Amino acid sequence: MSYAASIVTDEEVAEIMARGGRHSEEHLAELIGHGDYLIERVKEIHALGAFDGEEHSKTLDMLGFKK
Repeated sequence: MSYAASIVTDEEVAEIMARGGRHSEEHLAELIGHGDYLIERVKEIHALGAFDGEEHSKTLDMLGFKK
């Protein structure tokens, strides 16, 4: 897959994939710190839950979605 049209670099994609499709703990803390501004500040694969189902659930919880 090519990310040429993306603001995400190939190196960033490789780093995330090398961690099994998970963000680093530091990145997770930064994302959670955005709180209510999460969806307006973080996009594409940098977003919380972009790859990981557990992170995705946390994102939906933060945004107030209920099952």
